[in-house]
Amino acid sequence: MSKKNEILNILQKNKEELKKFGVKRIGIFGSAVRNELKKDSDIDFIVEFEENRGDMKDFIGVIEFLENLFNRNVEVLL
Repeated sequence: MSKKNEILNILQKNKEELKKFGVKRIGIFGSAVRNELKKDSDIDFIVEFEENRGDMKDFIGVIEFLENLFNRNVEVLL
């Protein structure tokens, strides 16, 4: 399985947990999509929050959750 598909499967399995932060949709881009992810690469995410969500608490919560979930640094764009 490619790293891209592995990441997407993990996100799908954690969909309910991500909803707790108000995440409406989440996607990946960058090296993970190109299957060029290296051991020290971060993972790039783009997140859309539900209406009236996505404040600093939600944003930081998503970052911390994803970093713990994937055990590496992440970049999150809105």
